[in-house]
Amino acid sequence: MPVKGDRTPHDTFVAAHDQAAILAFNQRFRADRDRYDLVFDCRHCVHFREDGPGSDGIPDGACSLAFPASTMLNAARRDVAITETGDLVFCKYFEVD
Repeated sequence: MPVKGDRTPHDTFVAAHDQAAILAFNQRFRADRDRYDLVFDCRHCVHFREDGPGSDGIPDGACSLAFPASTMLNAARRDVAITETGDLVFCKYFEVD
C-alpha cells in the first residue's frame, strides 16, 4: 500500500481538486450508491472477518487479504469514497458476501 501522500500519475484527479470538489464528488458518490444500492465496504465483503477469530487465524475485524480494513471501515462510516486529503478509499479486492 502506498505511503500516505505518495501520489502516482493516476492520482492527478484528486490532487488537482480542492475540498469543495471532493465534497461534491462524495455527495455524488452517496447519491449513486443509494440509487444503485451499491455495497462497497468491508462489512459486505467475503474477505472480511467480523464474527470473531476463525480457524483460519484471521482476527475479528480484519481482512483475509491483509488489506487495511480500518481505513475502509472509517471511510464507510463517514460515508466518503475520497477522504479530505484526496485519497480514494475503495478496495480492488472487494467481493460481495
